[in-house]
Amino acid sequence: MSEEKEVQEQRQSQCMFILNFLKAGNTITTREAAQKGVIDLQSVIRHLRKEYPIQDEWVRERNAFGKLSKYKKYWLEA
Repeated sequence: MSEEKEVQEQRQSQCMFILNFLKAGNTITTREAAQKGVIDLQSVIRHLRKEYPIQDEWVRERNAFGKLSKYKKYWLEA
């Protein structure tokens, strides 16, 4: 299998995983996605938004070092 085709299949697999996760009523952040093996969540979300109403909001919280961290949380609009 060519490397390009393998990358394409991996991306499609990650898109389906994230879509099913969001359809189950969950929210997801970049950190949570990375823990599940999806490293480029923004790319997956950008692809899914072509067909699905995915919403987001900025969230701020302190990280393990006590510094304020800002990231996005995504969910599928009902």
